[in-house]
Amino acid sequence: MRLGLAFPVEKREVLPMIAVETDEKEIRITIPTQGMPTAAIGRFVAWLKLEVTAQRSRLTKGDARKLSEEIKSDWWTRNQSRFPGKDE
Repeated sequence: MRLGLAFPVEKREVLPMIAVETDEKEIRITIPTQGMPTAAIGRFVAWLKLEVTAQRSRLTKGDARKLSEEIKSDWWTRNQSRFPGKDE
């Protein structure tokens, strides 16, 4: 599925350490990893994948809200014993 985004071909510096290149088919972002913890890189990539997935999703806001509530309810069922005095 194409998102239908039209980007002009360009290369620019967003910050002195981040380079962004775009063309008709893709966006390339270069971020130096010096001084960046591996875990932070992993979290950023995971967030980016989630964002792309969300943009391509056909889920309605209502369906997303319902799914969110189901996930929270399931999490609470599995973890409520970790919180003494918080029984429902």
